Amino acid sequence: MKLNALRRMKTPKKQEDVYELPNNLEHLKLLLISDTHLASKYDRLDILRYLYAKADELGVKHVLHSGDFTDGRSNRPEHIYELREVSYEGQVDYCVDKYPTFDGKTYAISGNHDDWWYKSAGSEIVKAIAKQRDDIIYLGPDVADLKIGGLKIRLRANTSLYKENELELEKKYKSRTTAMGYINIDNLEESLAEFDVQERAEYMWKIIGVIAKWADSFVCSREIMGNRANRKAYAEIG
Repeated sequence: MKLNALRRMKTPKKQEDVYELPNNLEHLKLLLISDTHLASKYDRLDILRYLYAKADELGVKHVLHSGDFTDGRSNRPEHIYELREVSYEGQVDYCVDKYPTFDGKTYAISGNHDDWWYKSAGSEIVKAIAKQRDDIIYLGPDVADLKIGGLKIRLRANTSLYKENELELEKKYKSRTTAMGYINIDNLEESLAEFDVQERAEYMWKIIGVIAKWADSFVCSREIMGNRANRKAYAEIG
C-alpha cells in the first residue's frame, strides 16, 4: 500500500487528460530531448550527461523526453549485434544505472523502439525504468499533454498521428504562397536491413545530408519538424 501511494504521489496530477506540473519559478526553463536510444552501442551518454550538467548549471527543473528512451530490440536479426544489452532486463538495468541525474525531474513518453518490448514481452520498458528512478516520470506511450504553469505542451511520438497533422498544415497554408518539402523515412531500418552496419551508417549520413542540403537551399524561414520515425522539413517562402 505504501509503495502504491508513493507512485501516485510521483505521477503529476491529471485534469482532463492534461498532466499539471507545478512551477514556482519566475522564468520557466525546459530541456527537450528525444531518441536517446540507450543500450545501443551507438548511444551517446557523453552528450546526454553534458546536457544534464548544463540543465543543472542553468537551473532547469523540467526535462521532457519525447520517446525512444531505449533502443529496444527489433525483429531484425542483426540488431542484437548493435546492442550493449540484448535483454529486456538488461536494458532496464542499463538505463536505471546510466541515465543522468540532476536537480529536477525527467518526464518521458515511450517511442516505437521502446514499444518493441511491449510487442514482444508485453512490458512498457520506460515505465519499468521510471519505477526504479524517483527522478524519471513516465507519462505513457506515444503522446502526453502537459501544463507547466501557464505553458501547455504536447509530447508526441506516434507516427499514426502525422497524417492528421499533414492535413492540418495543408489547410493552414492553403491561402498562402508556400513551398513545402516532405521527406518521410518511416521504416528506414527495415529498408536498410539487408546492409551491414557500416553500409547502413553510410546511407543514413547520405540521407541526412540530402535533408540538410534541401533545408539550406532556402534563404527564408525554415522549420525542421521531427519525431521518432519521421523527419519532415517545411520551408515557408511567402
